[in-house]
Order: sequence, then structure tokens, then C-alpha cells
Amino acid sequence: MYIIAEPGWFFEGLLNVADVFIAIFIIGYAIFFLSKTHTSKHRRPWEIMVIAMIMFLLVEIFTVLSQFNILKVIGLINVLKTVFIGLMLLVFTTTYYLIEKENSLTIEAKTKKKKKK
Repeated sequence: MYIIAEPGWFFEGLLNVADVFIAIFIIGYAIFFLSKTHTSKHRRPWEIMVIAMIMFLLVEIFTVLSQFNILKVIGLINVLKTVFIGLMLLVFTTTYYLIEKENSLTIEAKTKKKKKK
């Protein structure tokens, strides 16, 4: 039995499989990072990123399964993509908030130091 497909089908599927491995690597690195920084109070964005990358991994796994006609879950893929994008937005806004908070505390500390002199 031969499968007739358009020319880019195999290459696209191969790239989707590569995305799965990249997502696994990123999740592993983030978990390793979190295990080394369990005392840090600024790790919240990394925790959110791990959840987002798990969503991305699921998207890519379902995309590979759909690409090779094993399982069709297009609606679920779109929902997971939306959740992934929302979580990544939360990562960026949380990181921005932490940086702004740290900068404001630094400025406040410098101001208090100048007043004491």
C-alpha cells in the first residue's frame, strides 16, 4: 500500500517531530533550573513557562499524530495553542512586573541612603 502525499508532507512532519524533541529539551532544562533555584522568589515566570511548554509539547505531539494520519484532533490543537500563547503572555507580564518591582525597590533603597547622608 502506497501513501500518496504532497511533496512537503514528509519534511513538514519531520520538522514537527523535531519540535517535539526541542520542547522536551526546554522542559527538561527549565525543570533542572527550577530544581537549582528553589529558594529564589523570582522563579514564578519559569514555573509558568514549564506549564506553557508542556502545552506546546502536547500541541506538537497532536500535530505529529495528525500529520501522519494517526489521530485527528484539530480543535484540541487550536485550544492548546491558545492556552500556550496565553501562558507565554503571562510569563512576559510576570517577568516585567518582577523587573519593575526590583527596580523600584532599588531606587527606593538609594533614595533612603541619600536621605541618611
